[in-house]
Parts: sequence; C-alpha cells; structure tokens
Amino acid sequence: ALILYFLTNAFMGMAYYGLTTFMPIHFAENTNTIFPSISANMKAGLFPTMVFVAGIGGQLVGAKIGELFHKPTALVWIILINIPFFILMGYTTDLLLVISSLFLGVAYFSNQPIGNTLIAQFTHNQNRGLGYGISFFLSFGIGSLAAGFSGIIAVNMGVSAVFPAMGLLLIPSVIFGWFMRRAAGTA
Repeated sequence: ALILYFLTNAFMGMAYYGLTTFMPIHFAENTNTIFPSISANMKAGLFPTMVFVAGIGGQLVGAKIGELFHKPTALVWIILINIPFFILMGYTTDLLLVISSLFLGVAYFSNQPIGNTLIAQFTHNQNRGLGYGISFFLSFGIGSLAAGFSGIIAVNMGVSAVFPAMGLLLIPSVIFGWFMRRAAGTA
C-alpha cells in the first residue's frame, strides 16, 4: 500500500507544480474585469495568495474527512474532486476563474492531512521518517518535473491549457490511489 501511495503522491505533486508555476501568469492574463485598477503583476500575487489561504481551509476539511471516513477511500475521492476544478481553471476567466481556483485550493490541500496519516499508518515506527522523506522527494522532487512539462504545454498551447493537463495528470493518481485503497483494505 505504501508504494502505491508514493505513486499517487508523485502525480499529485506534478499537478501541484503545474498549478503553482503557471497560476500567477494565468491570473494576470485572465482577470481583466476584476479589480481593473490593479496591475496584472499585483493580480499575479493577490489571487494565488487567496488560493493558498483557501488551502488552509482545505487542510482543516481534509483533517475532518480523514476522521470521519476510511482514509484511503477519502484520498481517492479528494483526488477525483480536484480534476474538474483543474479543468475549470483552464476554461474560465475573471470571477469564475477566481471562484474555481479557490475551490481547487480547498480541494487540493485537503489531501495533505490524510496523506500524512496514511504514511504513518503504512510505515513502521523505525522507518516513518524515511517514509515521509520518500513521500516529499516524490511529491516535490519528481513533481517539479511537471514545471518543465507544463512549460512545453504553455508555449505550444497557451497557459490556459496547462490546468486541464494537470487535471488529466491526476487520472493515474486516482488509479494508483484505487489500488492503494484495495491494498490497505477497507474499514
């Protein structure tokens, strides 16, 4: 179950890096009617900050979901819920873009408390630190490759195309998560 969680987390990390790399320019280019007196550079900082603040709420929501439901199953559902919000980010502008991205912030960051609990559940006390280290390496190290991949998409198809592509990257994450759920057993 731990290896399957690591694979799930690696794809989540890729989606995260695609999001965080291109979110500022996407907001700068696609929020023309919101706060028209604010410069594009200010919007490139303001709106991503709002998404990350929404992520604080997402972590609280994820913690509560993790207490109420079978954690591996909850993680699969959380990843699934992220996909439409990534797609919406690519196809909306202005207020709808901001709203869909705030929901993405809540949805995306709700995976963290559940993921951390799963690592603790799937590892022995002596290897727990190594488990967290591998998880962070895969999420942030391997995940950072998505910044380059997303750059190719942005150059060839436009920045807006990056977000649906990151949503599609979550499909393997859902599949690995489903197998992780089965390997962990249902409770």
